[in-house]
Amino acid sequence: MKQMKPTTVLIGAILAVGSLWMMRNDDGSCPGSVGPWSGNDLHCYIPDDYRSARAQFREALGNVTRAELETIVVVSDEELERRNSSIRDLTMDIGIIPGKPGETRLIMDISGVHGPEGHAGSGVQAALLHKLAALEKAKGADWDLPTMVFVHAVNPHGFVTGRRWNENGVDLNRNVLSEEGFQRLLAQDPSKDYTYKKIVHDDLLAGEHHAHQTFYQRWFKLAGTGAASLWRNGYYAVKTAIMNGQYHFPGELFYGGTELQTSHILLRAFLRRRGFTEASQVAWIDYHTGLGNYGQDTLLVQYGDNHANRIYSQEGRARVQFLGNGTGVEDNPVAKGLSRMAHVTSCEYPHLWFSTPEDKVLSLMQEFGTTYSFLGARAMILDFYAHHYGSEEEKHWAYENFREFFYIREKFWKQDTVERGLNVFSESMQFFGHSEPSIRA
Repeated sequence: MKQMKPTTVLIGAILAVGSLWMMRNDDGSCPGSVGPWSGNDLHCYIPDDYRSARAQFREALGNVTRAELETIVVVSDEELERRNSSIRDLTMDIGIIPGKPGETRLIMDISGVHGPEGHAGSGVQAALLHKLAALEKAKGADWDLPTMVFVHAVNPHGFVTGRRWNENGVDLNRNVLSEEGFQRLLAQDPSKDYTYKKIVHDDLLAGEHHAHQTFYQRWFKLAGTGAASLWRNGYYAVKTAIMNGQYHFPGELFYGGTELQTSHILLRAFLRRRGFTEASQVAWIDYHTGLGNYGQDTLLVQYGDNHANRIYSQEGRARVQFLGNGTGVEDNPVAKGLSRMAHVTSCEYPHLWFSTPEDKVLSLMQEFGTTYSFLGARAMILDFYAHHYGSEEEKHWAYENFREFFYIREKFWKQDTVERGLNVFSESMQFFGHSEPSIRA
């Protein structure tokens, strides 16, 4: 075999790195300001802010003739004014695409449980709605799909501000519990029953109150504290302590609260009022970002592992993980260490509040990877310090820094996210015995 010259290899490497750099630094330009988009322009669906996200969702839903919109105020303007907030008009928008009369099967599609993760989920939902509008025209009177419910911006306050937590500082994806569930977790001793207090409360968050203010503090002091914690405890112990949720330290990371939050109370009431909690079969898809490698997704399945194994591809990398049954969690570095959060996320809705038999439930979170996990931990810690001790300007900087970890303003990431979201939704149709390739990217 003829060997390549070193200069040829070097030039090839430079071109490859240059192409990758250009791809990762292209935020994309869109052919017009309004969709629908297709092909290499799917990235255009990812919105840059809450207001444009909501407007796009409503417009896309309006293209589906059979669809209806229900808008629910999550935080009233009066309450926002009482809190001295300049933000107004925060709603959770719900799009319902009914099946035929008597249809009892249900697909729930959820976005924005964590504020800055709403960019990705909102974009996927808008793309789906445009696909479904075209499918509706093609099927006409032969429409035979399950009822579909799209819940947009469960946490609108976090979407606007860039914070993962809601208006009360509560993580809505650690808050889906029964009254008994809250009592059980609150009865635990945080010094003995889990490691959050030792690793996070007493160490990572116990620094000087100005830890967010200077370049040195942000990049060197915090990095040193984090590195020391990793050295003492190990990566997965730190990850578990931070991410699994805690119920004793209000205002800190992943605080699950002491009671069900307004967003969940309102969504549960809607589902009950519309009779959706009586569904005979349920697929629940909740979109998230931040866990995993750039350009990859992980499916964290809460219920329905046998169905998930059948309809989703592992892509040769243990892509599908099962949080609910205690198996498979260690197969993937994304899921490893997350077993404790298995029964406190939005995926618990069908189990807690639906009458649907468990073997007729497929409930999962689709996680779109972003960037290095240590940057996410740093962003959360800076958010904590700035929120509690910073000026308004420092808070704004920290919140937007937080947003940038969960929302990558790059064409490739946006395109890949929408494509993966469309494909998983299409594959989820197989759970109901349908094959709808037109929904795929």
